[in-house]
Parts: sequence; C-alpha cells; structure tokens
Amino acid sequence: MAPLLQTEGLTKSYAGPVLSDVSFELQPGEVHALVGENGAGKSTFCGIVAGLRTPDSGRMWLQGRPYAPANKRVAEAHGVRIVLQELNLIETLSVSENLFFDQLPHTLGGWISRASLREAARNALGRVGLSELDPDAPVSGLGIGQKQLVEIAAGLARQCRLLILDEPTAALTPADAERLFLQIQKLKDAGVGIIYISHHLEEVLRLADRVSVLRDGRRVATRPRGELTADEMIRLMVGRALDDTAARAEKRSAGPVLLEVQNLSAPPRVREVSFALHRGEILGFAGLMGAGRTETVRALFGADPRQTGKILLDGRDVTAGLHSPTDAVRLGIGFLTEDRKSQGLLLDKPVRLNISLAQLNGDLRGPAGALRRQREVAAAQTWVDRLAIRCASIEQIAGSLSGGNQQKAVLARWLYRNCQVLICDEPTRGIDVGAKSEIYRLLDQFAREGKGVLVVSSDLKELLALCDRIAVISAGRLVETFERGKWTEDQIMSAAFSEMKV
Repeated sequence: MAPLLQTEGLTKSYAGPVLSDVSFELQPGEVHALVGENGAGKSTFCGIVAGLRTPDSGRMWLQGRPYAPANKRVAEAHGVRIVLQELNLIETLSVSENLFFDQLPHTLGGWISRASLREAARNALGRVGLSELDPDAPVSGLGIGQKQLVEIAAGLARQCRLLILDEPTAALTPADAERLFLQIQKLKDAGVGIIYISHHLEEVLRLADRVSVLRDGRRVATRPRGELTADEMIRLMVGRALDDTAARAEKRSAGPVLLEVQNLSAPPRVREVSFALHRGEILGFAGLMGAGRTETVRALFGADPRQTGKILLDGRDVTAGLHSPTDAVRLGIGFLTEDRKSQGLLLDKPVRLNISLAQLNGDLRGPAGALRRQREVAAAQTWVDRLAIRCASIEQIAGSLSGGNQQKAVLARWLYRNCQVLICDEPTRGIDVGAKSEIYRLLDQFAREGKGVLVVSSDLKELLALCDRIAVISAGRLVETFERGKWTEDQIMSAAFSEMKV
C-alpha cells in the first residue's frame, strides 16, 4: 500500500538546527506515534506537515503526489488537520463559532444560521463528552481542560484524511481521554492516518501501530508497537536509562502548618474549601475536570475573587492583605499556572526576563533602584542550566521555545523567587519523561527545604508519586483527604465522583 504521507530529509533551523534530515512514513488507517524529549523536533516536524512552517530543505508526498503546503489553509484543503498542544481558540467567540470558524453555516439570505450552527456544535461536542456544554457559551469562560476538548472537537468535526494530534490528552481526565481514544479508533477504521504526539508512553503503547523516536532533531528509530517497551522508548529518547520517576528515596517529614485555608468560597466553582499545608509537605488536589481544583488555587492566589474564606500563613491571618497575585507573591506564594501560554509567560520577551520577572523588585534592584543586569544574567543562566532548559541563549524569545521548555522557564521563575508556598497547577503538562523526572526531583527538594507545595494534577499517577497527602475536590467541595500509604486509586476516584451523585 502506498503511504498516505512520506517525507524525505526534512531539515529546519532557527538559532540552531531543530530538525535534521528526518524521513517518515504514515499509512492510511495507521496511528504513527512521534515521541521524544521537549525540543527534540516533534512539533516542528508536525508544523511543517500541517503548513505552519516551511522546511529549509527536504521533500514531502501526500498520497504519492508532491506536497509542499504554503500555509495551514492550503494543508487543510488537502485534508491535513492539526490539533495543537498550545490552544488556538479565539477567546471572545462562542464555543460553536470556534468549532466552525472557517465554515459557518449560512441561510439563503447570507446570514449565519444560528440554529444550524448550534446543532452542528452539539454533535461535535457530544463526540468528546461535552454534551452539556452550551454552544453559545464564550470560550473565555471555560477551563483549560474544556478548551482542550473544544479544540479536539473542532479537529474531529471536519473531514480530513491526515490528523495530527499534539499532546491531546495533556489536560484531560482519564474519562475524557477514553472518549478521545474511541474517536481515534473510528477515524482509523475510516482510513484516516493519525500522527500522535504524547509524553504519556502508556497511551503510545496502547494506540500506536508504529512509533518513531526523535532525539536532538533526528529520527533515531522507527519500530512496530510490539517491539518496544516504555523503558526502551525512554532510552531511545534521552540516550540513557532513567530512574523510576514514581520512586521516592525516603519519606518526607512534615513540619508545622505553613498555610491554612478555612471555608474558602469563590462561586460558582469553589464552596467552603478548608485544608492545611505543612512545611516539608507536598499536598495534592485530585478531582474530575470542572470540579473546582484550579479555581480553588486561583482564589487562594488572588487571581480570582473570593466571596468568603480565611487564609493563615505561618499562623498569621493574611486574608485582608491577599486580594491579587501581587499580594500573594509579596507574601511568599508562587503559582505555576496550568495555562503557561496566556497566563504564565511573556511570550515576546526573552527567557532571561521570564525567569527574573518575580525578582525584579527584589534582590535584582540596587540601592538606587537600578536593575543589576549582571546579577540578572547570571541568575537566569544558572536556572537555565539547572533545569536543562533548551534554548540558544537566555536572550531567546520565550514564545519560540518548545512547550515543555516554556513550562520549565515558568518553574525556574518561582524556584528563583524562593517562595515559601509553591502552587503547581498541572506542573508536567506537555513535559517529556526526562524533564518530568527532573521536575519531580526539584519539587521534592523544595519541600525538603521546609517549604510547602500544592499540586493540582489530572494525572493520578503523578499525585500518587509526588504527594504526602491527596485532597479530593468534587463539585467544588473538598470531600476527603488521604494520607500516603492509606490510599488506593479506587478510593480517590470514588471520592472524586461523590458529590456528582447527589
């Protein structure tokens, strides 16, 4: 059978080589997974196939015919569609308008047919488990997981013969991911070829017919799924074996209460949430998508308004002085947001500034208020080295980094700030296994220094690996807290559904 897609010698450079002589094949009805560390070239390769980037050299064929899309629209005209890891929704438009932005249904008089648009949107949303979502709701009011599903629904709603999925489950709950996997199987049965990028290797082993591994911009292996294990993939990706990221060397010892939250409410998603975080502890927040986990930590950080609640830091009531992120940072609270693109980074500014941002009014200011540039440069370079952030230099624009390296730049900012409480919302979303292992180590070290970490994660295995305790939020309420050694996955999931049953 002739390949659906064939590439030969694709090469792309920016400040340095990103993709080097990559050849690749995709058959009709095949899921071909692409794995590799952040910065290995996966997104660049897929961007070239989808018409988002132009290669410096190399050739492509689509169903045996030369293929060189000048832009995304040309690629889509050939039936090639991409769902990006970094969301591409228009916040000011409704869900339905985002779903069918380039093919809005019209009446005979030329007006948009709102009834037809809503019906088409409901059908598309139902395929990804969002049947209850109002098609007329503005996208700006959705959580990151819901936005991810809307983006996927838009990709599935259009006719295509080649679909690229870049980290599609990064912000999804297991139930939502299962719905997506069902749709992938239906697309395979219809003869659609799928390029699947994921750092979740168990997904790759479940879904992929073949796996190609990229390392440092080169394809180092292509194997049928049955010839690879997760450990072998990791060795091919990073060039070495990794320790089990779920393993902890020794039990952490919790100290006195560092942060106490009493009856925190931020309607409509957060209802009378109370918890305590100890020094030397990592406390996890588990729950279903839309349960209120992100809204809880945003209200705590001052990013969303609180209706009620009391916040104590080291026993001192700081409620009256904590109404904004600026207040929270001043009090020693850092926040690694789940949406690094729109809320975590200055995308058009250099890596240096993104790392030093939280310290510009701190130790980077001299006696007269002037910026100590040499100190800033040295600090930024130190954190780039410590977190192995892949960039040409600390002056590289943050928006040009891969998603995982962008995430590490935000984490570097808060580690440099040396805050006492670090809130991490989906800290390893879109992060490769090597970087994930390093982030786990850094958070463990942060806690062992006597500070406190709050981790919100949709990846239950991540919470089980990292946390000393796991608090479960269901329908806006904190319903149960489990201690390490006294929890099971079934107990945690049962608690997550508990408020949904009443």
